[in-house]
Amino acid sequence: MIIKAIVATAEDGGIDCRGVIPWGGEMPCDMKHFMNTTRNSIIIMGRITADSLRLPLKNRKAIIITTRVNETLERYGEHSNVVDSLDASLGLARTMIDGGEVPPDTNIFIIGGAQIYNAAMERGLIDTMYLTTIHAQFKADAFFRFNRDGYDVVASERVPADEKNKYDCTFETFQKTTP
Repeated sequence: MIIKAIVATAEDGGIDCRGVIPWGGEMPCDMKHFMNTTRNSIIIMGRITADSLRLPLKNRKAIIITTRVNETLERYGEHSNVVDSLDASLGLARTMIDGGEVPPDTNIFIIGGAQIYNAAMERGLIDTMYLTTIHAQFKADAFFRFNRDGYDVVASERVPADEKNKYDCTFETFQKTTP
């Protein structure tokens, strides 16, 4: 099972401030990139990330990781699956694929937050990383710093600020190095 992650960070690794993306609606090119990249995928996220999104996201199957399973089920139960661990989320994704709920080539994406990203990286689970770096500093209380060791850059595009996007950013795709 190939596991991917997609994350946008400030230059210092900041990804969140009190449950909100620090650059808010100031980077629509990043949101477009996220939506295009994760379309027709299984998306795995923590509860705080789920709270920040308007679920359901069209053409995606959501799995929410939380220790507050019953509380979250009441909020998201109709259109999302709720589990209590990263392992359970990956097991459920495998069941969704093997059981035919989604096509066998469905992508599995980890989309946040910091604890979920960090746990997946520490365990070496991420095969492909889609990293957007917003070239600015923001107030943040959650951080993700991508350790590029063991990954090769397979795509990179720098996008300058414009009338719609307040900051320069870089979209990079990393693939786990094959031994």
